[in-house]
Amino acid sequence: MIPRCRTSCHIAMSIWQLTSIISFYLIFIFLFSFFIFRKEVIIMCVGLPAKVIRVKDGMALVDASGARREVSAELLDTVDPGDYVMVHAGLAIAKITADDEEESTAVLESLS
Repeated sequence: MIPRCRTSCHIAMSIWQLTSIISFYLIFIFLFSFFIFRKEVIIMCVGLPAKVIRVKDGMALVDASGARREVSAELLDTVDPGDYVMVHAGLAIAKITADDEEESTAVLESLS
């Protein structure tokens, strides 16, 4: 016959199980938060400032530092030739001022 464990043995075993579970969840939370914050730091979308040259049928021809491209202007209410826009993934996502364009261009040039 195997002797039964005393109450202190059950308590010790329960404490060990509880600490194991808690430590597992703490490690899980740490790793999960690490990858979440890491993604926020590493992944970044870059919008390029561009000057609108021409607008026709919801599409705008823009000049971004000498490179001319046709982008969708559907997201903006009004876009006129001479306006400055922020372009991302082929879309004009915001109207910006000439000062914003100069500042963005200076920052991008300093990075290269």
